Amino acid sequence: MKEELRAKLASIPEVEPDDIDRAMLAQAEVDDDEPAIPLEEVKSVYDFSGKLNIRIPKSLHCQLSQEAKRDGVSLNQYIIYKLAR
Repeated sequence: MKEELRAKLASIPEVEPDDIDRAMLAQAEVDDDEPAIPLEEVKSVYDFSGKLNIRIPKSLHCQLSQEAKRDGVSLNQYIIYKLAR
């Protein structure tokens, strides 16, 4: 299972935003006090570290940890896999 997950992660292509992505960004702009900054503008200003710290409910943290353990991968790898789906 671990190798299968690694293969899936490696096969995820980088793609341009589609209509759904653009709609979600537009909704985020409506919901936010300030407009979204275009990704290319952000990339030109910041060098991304690849680290993202978020807070999630303890129950979700527990669930994701158990699923990662069941699949034999790290929690980080499992979350990347889930986010990329």
